[in-house]
Amino acid sequence: MIYDELTGVIAHYRTNPNQKVFLAGHSWGAMLATGYAGKHPDAVQGLAIAEPGGMKWEDVIEFVKKTRSFSIWGELLNNVTYLDQFITGKENEHEILDYKSSMLASKNDITGDNDTEPGSFWRLGAVMNLALFEIAQQYKPDFAEGISNFKVPVLFFYSEKDKGYPDDWANRISAVYNQVELWKVPGTGHNGIVSDKKAWKETTLPRMLSYFNSL
Repeated sequence: MIYDELTGVIAHYRTNPNQKVFLAGHSWGAMLATGYAGKHPDAVQGLAIAEPGGMKWEDVIEFVKKTRSFSIWGELLNNVTYLDQFITGKENEHEILDYKSSMLASKNDITGDNDTEPGSFWRLGAVMNLALFEIAQQYKPDFAEGISNFKVPVLFFYSEKDKGYPDDWANRISAVYNQVELWKVPGTGHNGIVSDKKAWKETTLPRMLSYFNSL
């Protein structure tokens, strides 16, 4: 279904049915873009991705576990439990659950995300995020399926400050591509690859444009 939705978005913006597309994805979006390129290798002209958690489901689970750890005495847990004294969301109160989820994601010393303001948080809502994980846990998808048929070089970003994404993990996850160029974004963490203004303007965007223009 998710691939069908992406197909619909692409069809909407295409100027002709044979037009190839450039795909750029971050985190979960990088996994989705890879999966799409594997299913439609002849429809994708370029693929730029940033820190996918993994391609095999077991890698995704490993990445999530090691980047969601927190100290029982840490500031992050304190922020969330303190909030529970005032607002505790039920399963149909999406706004409350989304806000609490943004609190959890706004500061993470492992992924290097220490400056994200909850009010500007842009990721999936809490309920949708949980639903996707439950579905994936059931089917255990392989997002690299078919990617061996994608012959175009891939641009692969990962961040300097994400402790869950050291060089060996970047090499492990990127090994599914036929050709890949790894690019470490300095001075930022997982979300900062696209949300940190300095990193985006000085590293991610220029490198991405250079890559797409070379194809």
